[in-house]
Amino acid sequence: MSEIKYDGYIQRYQKQIDRMKNYDKIKIPSGFDFEKVPSLSIEIRERLNKNKPQNLGQAMRLPGITPTAISHLEVFLASKKSA
Repeated sequence: MSEIKYDGYIQRYQKQIDRMKNYDKIKIPSGFDFEKVPSLSIEIRERLNKNKPQNLGQAMRLPGITPTAISHLEVFLASKKSA
């Protein structure tokens, strides 16, 4: 009975886990300038430019980097890739 009650939560968290695993596969180009991503705060841009993560997984694990910032960066990288 409890499986049915929590099934929606379990499925949502499983999707979130799967998505986070894929972040390590999304590469950030070498020498990428995070200043070009307009939706990131100045503080987050500075942290990313200082640490130079190679993929979104590394960026996500940096202190002070928010899930929202990762989402914005993911969208920006995808738009540049398709352009």
